Amino acid sequence: MNKLITLSAILLVQFLTQAKEFTIGVTVTEATVYLKGAKVVAITKITLIKGKNFIRLENLPREMNPNTISITVPKTIDLMSVSPELQTAKPYKAELEELRLQEVLKKNNRQIEVYNLQINMLTANKSKRNKKSTKKLHRKLSKTKSNDVEKLEKLTAQYAKKAMVIDNAVNSLNEKKQELINQNKSLNDQLAQGRSVSTKPLGYDVVLELDSKSDQSVELSLSYLVEQAGWIPSYSIYAKTDKKAVEIKYNGKIYQNTGQEWNNIKLSISSYKPNLNTQRPILHPMYVKENSQSIANYQTYQLTNSYQSMSLSPIANVGENNGALDANLAEPATWNAVIDSPLSVIYELNRKHTIPSKIDPQHVLLDIREVPADYVYHAVPLVSNEVHLLAKVKDWNQLNLMGGEAFLFLADNYIGKTVINSRYSTNELPIAMGTEARIAVQRTRMADQSDSKKIKDEESGIQSYEITYKSNMTFDITLEILDQLPLSLSNRIVVSEAKYEDAELATSTGALLWKRELSAGKSGKIIFSYKITHDRGLSLRFTN
Repeated sequence: MNKLITLSAILLVQFLTQAKEFTIGVTVTEATVYLKGAKVVAITKITLIKGKNFIRLENLPREMNPNTISITVPKTIDLMSVSPELQTAKPYKAELEELRLQEVLKKNNRQIEVYNLQINMLTANKSKRNKKSTKKLHRKLSKTKSNDVEKLEKLTAQYAKKAMVIDNAVNSLNEKKQELINQNKSLNDQLAQGRSVSTKPLGYDVVLELDSKSDQSVELSLSYLVEQAGWIPSYSIYAKTDKKAVEIKYNGKIYQNTGQEWNNIKLSISSYKPNLNTQRPILHPMYVKENSQSIANYQTYQLTNSYQSMSLSPIANVGENNGALDANLAEPATWNAVIDSPLSVIYELNRKHTIPSKIDPQHVLLDIREVPADYVYHAVPLVSNEVHLLAKVKDWNQLNLMGGEAFLFLADNYIGKTVINSRYSTNELPIAMGTEARIAVQRTRMADQSDSKKIKDEESGIQSYEITYKSNMTFDITLEILDQLPLSLSNRIVVSEAKYEDAELATSTGALLWKRELSAGKSGKIIFSYKITHDRGLSLRFTN
């Protein structure tokens, strides 16, 4: 019987030992930052006993998505369960040091009260003595004879000495009281600091149930997604006209406000934006039936529900849509590996970084690259007489650029800001580097050469234009001039007999591009024309 009781006690002790829960923190070692959100990897080292172990990983971010938790354990351990627990506010419990400080505060406050009582008593006693002494002096003064003046002066000195003794005592008490007040201020600061740490927002604890095959010390890896993180692209582009190149600085504005500190971690940047709703689109049957709406309403419906194509212009005007920049956050980086997956591109940075938990982003210089570029001056006189300097970056799609804002510099002088569109589909990326006032371009309608005829049921006319240009630069330049031929959207309108000298014509858009090599101080002109034939009486309107 005694042996049975002893064996039961041993088994109970073993069970209680195995069921004991150990609490331990984690250290962030890696993070992959997405356009919105981040995947965080943290590790912890634990000592396990053979059999069942319960490990509580504490103080994980409150904004962590518990459904994304992944635990990696060695093969010598079986992971039985993972239980995320969102911690709530608990009744505040003072620590021993805080209780000691509070006791010192109480003692000091009691002593300050004693000093106040003593000061009040001395002050009242002094006031009472002053009144009594004043009456006594007045009484003696009225009876004083000439030979008693010396006695009166001695009496006055005695009263003054007694008053000075009281003043010194009051001053001494005030000094002691002020010392205690200063000490209390320091104690309150210590108490406030300790409470601010202990009352910080509570996050998740993750309880792991592990079955260990032996007594061992192991390292566990934990990964999860957080929303309070992301990165914003920013480029600095420097024109190197003497080298026919541009220098591109990749700057990442990385932020995280998870409550965890990312100290000296391996950092990766991804163009991916996690989407927890990844259901594929479902196509349902579509039916057609009679509609009582008018034709006008039907046409309106067609217009408002038609597919609007997206512009693939490489450079967007920042002033027109600043919101588009924040909605398409992404940027390149300095990397030692580029992983091109079906859904994103991941850039693994070749240096470790520290990203503190705060609201403001941290600006990180990710990489510097110098790439070849052709510099040309570009004018579109149909729209504006301004001439822009363009840096045409070659094979730009090999740079892994993503959409983002770019700050432009010419000879280290800041000249403006633009936006890079990563969806631009050609091999050359033109970047506008500012306007040049020393080149003049003007477009005029040649009315005297226009010809208008009416034949049968048709009308026709010739539109002729002259473009003049002049360079006042002190060196040779390449000038591009862009204009266009109209495109007909109706079989009742025909554009024909186009004459445009040596321009390159893009038939799909009607764009005309002239290239001129201009020596310093040289000028020239371009003439182009086209014929428009349309039904008699048809009113024409040119639109974009």
